[in-house]
Amino acid sequence: MPGSKSSRAQTYSFDTVPSQERRRSISLSTQEVGWAGIPLVVSLLPFVPFFPFSFLFFSFFPFFPSFLPPSPSFFYSLWRFGVLLVFCVVFILFTAITLCRLFANLIVQPLYIGAAATKVGDKIVRIGISIHDGVYSVDACINQVATSDDDDMQGLIRTATIKAIKDYSVQHQAKFVGAGVTSGLEEICPGICACIWRELDVVAMILTVQTTAAFEDARIIPVDVDEQADSAARKCVMHFGPNHNPVLAIAFRNQVMPDSQGAIKLVEGLREYESTVHKGTWNTVLKYAYELKGYKDGETEGEPQCPPTKIAFFSATPQGGGVALMRHALVRFCGELGVKLAWFVFISSIMFNTYSLIHKAGIFLSLIRRLLESQRQITTFFKE
Repeated sequence: MPGSKSSRAQTYSFDTVPSQERRRSISLSTQEVGWAGIPLVVSLLPFVPFFPFSFLFFSFFPFFPSFLPPSPSFFYSLWRFGVLLVFCVVFILFTAITLCRLFANLIVQPLYIGAAATKVGDKIVRIGISIHDGVYSVDACINQVATSDDDDMQGLIRTATIKAIKDYSVQHQAKFVGAGVTSGLEEICPGICACIWRELDVVAMILTVQTTAAFEDARIIPVDVDEQADSAARKCVMHFGPNHNPVLAIAFRNQVMPDSQGAIKLVEGLREYESTVHKGTWNTVLKYAYELKGYKDGETEGEPQCPPTKIAFFSATPQGGGVALMRHALVRFCGELGVKLAWFVFISSIMFNTYSLIHKAGIFLSLIRRLLESQRQITTFFKE
C-alpha cells in the first residue's frame, strides 16, 4: 500500500528459503557433468596406440607397450583383441553414463511467477517475486528499488524484475510459463505484463490479491509483497492447464472469452500494433474502426452519430485449427480498438452437426435439403 510500512523491512534474494533443500542448483549439476567427463577421457587413452601417429604416444609413455607380450603370435593377437574389446565396453559404458548425466540436467522445468510491488515513501518501491512449480511455492525474493527521479521509476522496476527472473531461469534451468502480476504492481508500473511477455516469452496476467489483513480486534495490517506475490503465483497456476497452456474461458451462452477473460495482457496498447504496419494501413484500420463504433464523416471524438455495429462470430470449436488461432488474436485486437465483437461456439451436438453441414454445403450440393430441414433449429438457436 502506498505510504505504508512493511511488516518485514529487510530484503532477501533467491536461494535463501528452507524450501531450497528440495532442488539442486545448476552449478552442482554442471560440476557433476564435468567430473563424469574425466573417466570418459581416461577410457580413450588405450586407443591411442591404434590411432595414426601413435609413435608420439609411445615416445611420451614408453612404459605402455610393456603390458603387451614380447613376441607377436596368435595369442598376442588374441590378447590384443581382448584388451581392445574390454576397453571398447568401458568406453561405451562411460559414454552412456556421461550422456545420461548431461541430458538429465538439460531438462527444463516449467515454473510460474508471482510479482507484486508496494511503495515505501515517494521514491522507494519494494518488489516481491515468488516462484511456484505448480504444486506449491519453492522460492521467493524481495528487491528494493530507489531513485531520485520519479520519471525513471518505471524503467528501474522493469529492469529489476526482468533481471531477477532471467537470472533465476539461467541458474536453475527453468522455463517460466506464466506470470501473475498484481494490480498494485500494474498501477505502479503500467505495461509490466506486456514487457514480461515481450522480453521473457512469459504469459503475464493482471490479478487482484489481498493487500491488507483484518483481525477481530479491528487491527488492519498490510500484507507484505512476498505474500502478495505468492498469492498471485497460486492464482496464476489456476489459469493454466496440465499442458501449461492457458485454459479456455467460456462465458454465458457459450461466448468465448480469450486471454482468460481479459486478464492476460500481451500488448501495451495500440502502438505495438501500429509499429508493425505501414502508416497508410494503420490509418485505414482506424477509419473502419471508428465507423464500426458509430462515428461518421471522419469524426473520431465526442458522441457517436449512430449506434455502434455489433459483430458476432460463430465457430464449431474455440481451439485447434488456424481459424480459432486467428479468432483469438482478432478478438484481442478489436478489444484494443474498442469495437464490439463477440465470439460464440456451438456446444450442442445439433448445432455442431448443422455447422458441419453448412461447411460442407459448397462441396456436396445434396446436403442442401438437410440444411433446409435444420432451418428451424438454426432460427431457434439465434433467437435464444
